[in-house]
Amino acid sequence: MNVLILGLGRIGLLHARHLVEDPRVERLLIIEPHAERRAHGLVALAPIAEAAVDLSTALAEDIQAAVVATPSNLHFEHVGRLLDAGIPTFCEKPLALSATEVLTLERRANGVVPLMVGFQRRFDDGYRRLAEACAEVRARGFPPTLYRMATADHAAPERAFLDGAGSIFHDMLIHDFDVLDLLCPSPVVAVTARASAAALPPGSPGWGTAVVTCEVADGGLAVLTGTRATGSGYEVSCQATSGAGVFGIGTACDGTPLCHLDAPPITGPPDHDFIDRFGAAYRRELATFLGVAAGDRVAVPGTAEMLRALTLAEAAVASARGAGSVNGETASHPQRIGLDG
Repeated sequence: MNVLILGLGRIGLLHARHLVEDPRVERLLIIEPHAERRAHGLVALAPIAEAAVDLSTALAEDIQAAVVATPSNLHFEHVGRLLDAGIPTFCEKPLALSATEVLTLERRANGVVPLMVGFQRRFDDGYRRLAEACAEVRARGFPPTLYRMATADHAAPERAFLDGAGSIFHDMLIHDFDVLDLLCPSPVVAVTARASAAALPPGSPGWGTAVVTCEVADGGLAVLTGTRATGSGYEVSCQATSGAGVFGIGTACDGTPLCHLDAPPITGPPDHDFIDRFGAAYRRELATFLGVAAGDRVAVPGTAEMLRALTLAEAAVASARGAGSVNGETASHPQRIGLDG
C-alpha cells in the first residue's frame, strides 16, 4: 500500500512511525514544508519514505491512503483535495474549524470515499472499559448522573501551534466532547462555558484554561475542564457517577472511593504528554484506518462524531464569549470560528 502523510510535527511523526511499522505499507510519501522536520523524517522513516514537492505532485502518484496531520486551519483544504481525488483519508481532529466545513467534506466524501477522524480515545482500553461500564449500569436502571472529565497538558504548546489550532474548545476539549458522546447516548441540550488566558505565557493567543458544563437530555450533567499547563505532568481523566457506583479512569489518588478501571493501576511517574498516554491507542487507530482504506467494513469515528463534538465546541466558544447558556443541539455557527477574540 502506498500512503501519503501531510505534516511531520509531533503527532504526524508518530503516525508516520506507526505507518512504516505496518507491513501493509510499502511506500510512504511525505509532505512537510519545514526543511529540518522533512530531513529528520526521511532519515527516521527510511527506507520506505520519500518526499513529495507538494500536494499536487503527490496526487499524481498512485496513492491508496492519506493521513493529514497539518495545522488545524489547513485540514479543510487538504482533506477536501484528497477526497476529490478519491483517496481514503484519515485526518487528525478537528476535521475542520466549522460545522459548515465538516458538512461540506461529508458531501465531498459522498459516502463513497472513506473518511476517518482522529479521536484516538475511542481506541483506548480504559475509555472502552468506561463506556462498557456506563452502558451496563444504564441497562440496570442506573444511568450516570454526573460525568467529570479533566485534560491538562504538562506544558503549554508553542505559539506557532496555537496560531493554527483554533480555540481550546476546538483543540483540547474536542476530545472530551467526543468522549461524552461515547459514554452518554442522550444529546446535550445546553452548554455553559468559561475560559481565561491562565496557563499560557504572556502574549499568547487565545484561552489557556476552560471549564464547560453540559446539560444532558436524560437529566445528567457533565463538567469538562482543560488547562494548557500543569506542574504535575500530563493528565487525562474521566469519571462517571451513578446509583450503581462511581467508575473512573485516569489520574486519581489511591484512596479515592471509585471503581478503578485502569489496567494496570496507575503507578510511577505521570505521563509526559498525550503521546505517552495514548501510544497504544494511536497505533490501533492507524491500523484500523489502513484496514478501512483497504476495504474493511468497520465502524470508525467520522463526520457524524466530528459534527457532534464540534457543535459543542462552538456552543462553548459562544458561551465563553458572553452568550450565557447556549443550546447544545442547535449551536453550530456557519462562519469559521476564530481563535478566541
